[in-house]
This record gives sequence, structure tokens and C-alpha cells, in this order.
Amino acid sequence: MTKTIEEITVFVSSPGDVAKERDLTEGACNSINTANGSDAEYRIRVVRWEKDVSPAKGESGQDVINDQIGDTYDIFIGILGARFGSPTTSWGSGTEEEFRRAFKRASTTGSPEILFYFSDRELSLSAIDADQLKKVRDFQAQLRSLGVLYSIYTDDLSLSARLFSDITKATDRVRKKAPSTKVQLREQPSEFDPLATYNDLVSTNDEVRYLVTADKAVKASGNVKKTSNSPEWAHRKLKQTADIQHQSSRRPHQERPPRKGNQGDRPQRRHSPGLFYSPRVNYS
Repeated sequence: MTKTIEEITVFVSSPGDVAKERDLTEGACNSINTANGSDAEYRIRVVRWEKDVSPAKGESGQDVINDQIGDTYDIFIGILGARFGSPTTSWGSGTEEEFRRAFKRASTTGSPEILFYFSDRELSLSAIDADQLKKVRDFQAQLRSLGVLYSIYTDDLSLSARLFSDITKATDRVRKKAPSTKVQLREQPSEFDPLATYNDLVSTNDEVRYLVTADKAVKASGNVKKTSNSPEWAHRKLKQTADIQHQSSRRPHQERPPRKGNQGDRPQRRHSPGLFYSPRVNYS
């Protein structure tokens, strides 16, 4: 059984030094999906260049990313740490170019929602590139001049909590503006449904498929009255399948190897419990 729900696409843009933050962003989106449960009317899909962009030829590497990511995502999330990134043919870094494209579209169409985060973690002096850090601070000033409100985080916990709250609110705003992409999801039964479980096994398990074929042949001969769409019949087929799988998984019987040593020295049990016989003891 399937149902149609909305799909909200989130694009995460950032340079290579904040890969952990990208993981936290995807984790926050997955947590929102889990919290919404199976009755949710939408789900969030995360797009990341390192996972969703495949090798291809273009004018530049950034052009390949722009072409494959596209301009149809609903939420743009930018994250910058101590590095601004490598310059492209048009802008100071790939992250800046991706932001400029998103900002231009948002200014004309109202989409995507833009969320930006800056790191204020403690860094060692050896890990700081003064030129890169200056570019990050200059970009912060540009965002303020463009009217973009950004957030600053100091650790993983504060970022995760902020992402969960901000993405949830941004998703609500997206759904109020215009209908999002519709996707079909397979519904999971809230309670055990033997017939649904049986139908799944028919499509994936050769043993069950064989049982169904044999059962239909028997019914065609008129020897069976019970129909194959009843829960009792499905329970019976599920039990047969479980028995088949259990028997096929059992290890073949192995003979126990004989014990080492002289077996004649070991006391042997007689027919009467508690009485032993030893060849070394004279019972006469």
C-alpha cells in the first residue's frame, strides 16, 4: 500500500572543513522525519554535493555541481567555519556561488528558504588561515547588508538543536507558500497484518511464490474450499515459509568425535542408576 506525500528538498552548501556539520544537518532532517512518524504529510530529503553529484565534464567543477544540484530545492542551508573555500570562475568560493544563486532565486520567486550558520568554535592557532578567516568575516558583513539573518554556533549540540528547530519552521513556511514535489511512499502497517506480510513475501521469496502456485493448482482442482485472501490462510502460509527457512538454515548433524584416552579406564554406568562398573575393581 502506498500514499502520496510532499517532499521538501534541503540543499546543504559548505566548504570541506565543516563536513561534520553537514552530517549534523542531515541527522537533524532525519530526526524530523522520525519525529513526524508514519502519518506525516511530508518528508525531508537532503542533497549534498559529495553524495548527490556524480563525476561529469563541464566548464568547471562548480558548473557540474550547479547543473546536477539544480534550482528546484526548497531550503538552502549554508555553513561556514574557519575556511571560505576555493574561488570559482564567478565568485570567491563554491559556497558563495551557491548562495548567490539561491539568493537570486529567492529574491524573484520567494524560494528557497535561506538558513546560514557560522562556526565560533575554539581553534588552535596552527589550524587558522588568516586570509581564509578574513574572507569568512567579510562574507558575514555581506549577508548583513543583504538582509540575511544568520546564526552562530559554538559546538555540535547547539548546532543540532538549532538546526532541528530552524528546519522545522522553514519547512512549515515552504508548505504554506506553494505545493511541493509529491512522492509516493510505501505505508507500513501499524499492526501486524498477515495478509500484507504474505503479499510482501510473495513478491520477494521464491519459496512462498512456489507455495502460492501449488495452492492455486489445488484450488483449481476443487479440493480446497478456503480462499487465499483470508488472514487465516495467510497465517498458514507464513508458518510454512518459516518452517522451510528454519529447516534450510539448520546445520547438518555431525557425529561427535570419540573421546581421547583409554576408554577402558573410565567408569561405565550400569543399568541401575548410581552403580558403576570398572574393570580395575574386583567385585567378587
